[in-house]
Amino acid sequence: MVVDGQSPAPEHVVELVNRLVEPVEQMDRSSQGGGPTYFELATALAWLYFLDRGAEIAVLEVGLGGRLDATNVCRPLVGVITNISRDHTNVLGSSLARSAGEKAGIVKPGIPLISGVANGPAGDVVDRVCQSQASPLYRLGREIKWRPTEEDPLEATAKSTASADRLAIDVETPWGEWTRIPVPLRGLHQGANAALAVATAGLLAAGHPRISSRAIHEGMSAVRWPARIEVIASHPTVIVDAAHNWASTESPGANFDGTVIAARRRILVFAATKDKASAACCGFCCPGSTA
Repeated sequence: MVVDGQSPAPEHVVELVNRLVEPVEQMDRSSQGGGPTYFELATALAWLYFLDRGAEIAVLEVGLGGRLDATNVCRPLVGVITNISRDHTNVLGSSLARSAGEKAGIVKPGIPLISGVANGPAGDVVDRVCQSQASPLYRLGREIKWRPTEEDPLEATAKSTASADRLAIDVETPWGEWTRIPVPLRGLHQGANAALAVATAGLLAAGHPRISSRAIHEGMSAVRWPARIEVIASHPTVIVDAAHNWASTESPGANFDGTVIAARRRILVFAATKDKASAACCGFCCPGSTA
């Protein structure tokens, strides 16, 4: 839980927890079911912190699924589904269509949804849910378009080798266009993710003048994501990555053959919980690796 880059101080966390003690005890004593889960408590703590700090806009990340998630009791200004891959199959099901049905549970009547879900069974499910809820749907590759920024040859030549694997993108939506948006994170797939973030911020800007084009540009420039294709050492190159589903483990493998890594011998150290499809993830992440 972070507001303007700051997490709550330890004493503030204690105060927030104390405010929840009485209602939690009442729920624990209730005959209608068990008390709240850890994630539900964490969600409540985060929302109290947002209120205490006077946050104007809160970005809530769904925990698992969406339809039955604690975060889904909010009244959003916009919903976002980035993409859908197989994960938590013991709860969400093994098919992309079934997972999409759970994810699309965040769609609220009349509230716009921005989606990066690809065409196919999962995309069809998201389409149907939005239609049933009369929710405007804006899909990546259809209403939302992006492309790598075309660079001036002299500018490209002046770039250092260290930044050669970074992107800049242009984003086009029905409500605006943004050019030369920096994408500090590694991987071409991050261009698509950035386009969804820019489109969402641009959509909210109509009701929040502080979300200017300059603010969007500066915000994207400051993005950092530790442990996501993060290079922590060189000679030899050491990369840590917290990918946890089929799609996210595939993206590092695509970069291993690009400008990020150009090594003849690659060693993969892989760890996962028992519910993950470990063999598939290893194959996606680093084909031909010594595991």
